[in-house]
Amino acid sequence: MEKTTPSISPKLKFWLVMAISAAVRLFKMGTRPIWYDEAIAILRAEKGLQVIIQGTLGADASGMVSDIHPPGYFLSLYGWMKLFGDSVFATRLLSVIFGLLTVWVAYEILKMAVGEDRAWVGALLVGLSPFQVHYSQEIRMYSLMTFSLSVATLSLFKGMKNGPKWWWVIFAISAAVAQYSQNMSAFYLISLAMIPVLRLDWKNIRNTFLGGLGAVLLYLPWLINIPEQLTRTSTYWIGKPTWFSLVRLLQVFVAELPRINWLGWTSFPVALIVMTFGLMRTWRNRKDPDSGISAGWFLYLAFSSPILLWLVSQIRPLYLDRVLIEAGVMFCLWLGVVIAQQKTPSFEKTLLSTAILISFTVGLAHFYIFSGFPYAPYQALGDYLVETVEEDAVVVHSNKLSFMPLYYFERELHQEFVRDIPGSDVDSLGLATQDAIGIRESDSVQDAVGDAEKVIFLIFQVGMDDAERIGYDIHPHLAYFEDEYR
Repeated sequence: MEKTTPSISPKLKFWLVMAISAAVRLFKMGTRPIWYDEAIAILRAEKGLQVIIQGTLGADASGMVSDIHPPGYFLSLYGWMKLFGDSVFATRLLSVIFGLLTVWVAYEILKMAVGEDRAWVGALLVGLSPFQVHYSQEIRMYSLMTFSLSVATLSLFKGMKNGPKWWWVIFAISAAVAQYSQNMSAFYLISLAMIPVLRLDWKNIRNTFLGGLGAVLLYLPWLINIPEQLTRTSTYWIGKPTWFSLVRLLQVFVAELPRINWLGWTSFPVALIVMTFGLMRTWRNRKDPDSGISAGWFLYLAFSSPILLWLVSQIRPLYLDRVLIEAGVMFCLWLGVVIAQQKTPSFEKTLLSTAILISFTVGLAHFYIFSGFPYAPYQALGDYLVETVEEDAVVVHSNKLSFMPLYYFERELHQEFVRDIPGSDVDSLGLATQDAIGIRESDSVQDAVGDAEKVIFLIFQVGMDDAERIGYDIHPHLAYFEDEYR
């Protein structure tokens, strides 16, 4: 009599995936340094609804609005901080929860594609993806954006499979939440809404249109402000993307390294292996009845919105890797379907799984240990300055990038920051946001110093490099101190 090997139940596989996903998101969550964008998110959110709106829609004397992001995430963070406080761990935990919910929704989508028993494969890829883990730890809107776009994707697929009508209501609500989280959600939603059109599914074209109309109506109170907010991008630091931006997106999907270095270059061959075998198997399995949702639709969702954003950015630069995070989820789901399909040979499954595991391991390790710009040990620095700086001294920051994180940790220190030098790639902080938070930049380093006899001056190396690029022999702030201080 043949002995049978007990199999792990689908429910247990799901909870193992969730446990692993939680572990990689919670690891070092409270000890990793924060950076400018995270600090300003906390400083804005803690002030409440009026300040959040003022900091987003308020304009300076030239009519320029202060922020390009809608208020959805900041309002969520405000409510969360009321309950759990404003520590780094507490504020990052909100993003972790949204990230874990995204893994759960990914699992539900994959159940329709490959069945409950194999849905764990793609869900685990989403759970371990360095791209997803990074923004599941960051105190910003991208985790909420990803969760709401994933729900919109699930509800569209459910609705198209003759599910209950309330799936289209969920589609409308989740699409609106995504837009209230990040304006660039529109590019993914457009790609998503095109699925019934490309399938010539007339019934669901109508349903998608009605769901989209509902989303627009829910978003309308903020939609009327979009033209004003877009004026902000005219001076924003984003440049026009090149073809290399799309090539690099593969690296972001498989390793999410923050910049091109030797680790980054090693991830490109891995990305090419993954893409090559994934495309081959997708083509060969294109008529496989084993799949409820074809792998090709996940592949389409992974790359259609990046291409659309890239094309629009040739006219008005908007392209950023991080706004394509939901495309990264679809990339993982695509690979999950390819690996889980029964017709995929064992050799290809092993090769793909090994390549992905290597790239994810390298990406996660790099994420956990990376401490370069724009990160810095602000909390330790703040503790040191509180103990050593004399009462009549002033801490002067060359710009807001170092001021905001240190100000978050040490509100009692006398700190000033100087507006960005003309021609800098660093975008100045809107005056309305400054007023909302209760700070104000100095027009010059002389104004920041005032009558202080002793000064602690902080500047990033990239700030000095930026000044050299503009044409200065030495950064003008440093030149002032060399002339006036010893």
